[in-house]
Amino acid sequence: MNTPPTVDAVIYAKDLNLVAAFYMKALNLTPLRTESSHVVFKLGEARLWVHAIPAQYAADIHIATPPALREDAAVKLSFPVNSIADARDAINISGGGIADPERAWEDAGTWHLDAWDPEGNVIQLRGSL
Repeated sequence: MNTPPTVDAVIYAKDLNLVAAFYMKALNLTPLRTESSHVVFKLGEARLWVHAIPAQYAADIHIATPPALREDAAVKLSFPVNSIADARDAINISGGGIADPERAWEDAGTWHLDAWDPEGNVIQLRGSL
């Protein structure tokens, strides 16, 4: 029997392909599995699922350009990166965005800075500056 991962996180996306490509390129994640309704990435001992919002609900969702940030969510996913500075270009090229470097904060030798995917889901990066 397979041992389940320690944690799964799910991000719902209006545009599955766009959002999955963002996490693949910006965070250098490799898909474990790609289905018509979702893409699953391995992230250490955890898995990140990017799941399509069902069409009947997605039709009523408008994503602005640039996207309105979804900063009022109760949960923020935090992703390890080698270098926040190096992740900046990949994030911008992939349709997301990243806060200005002066907004970074440090805890126990690790820097933290908010970024967002192409649909405005706010995430946190943690690593060196």
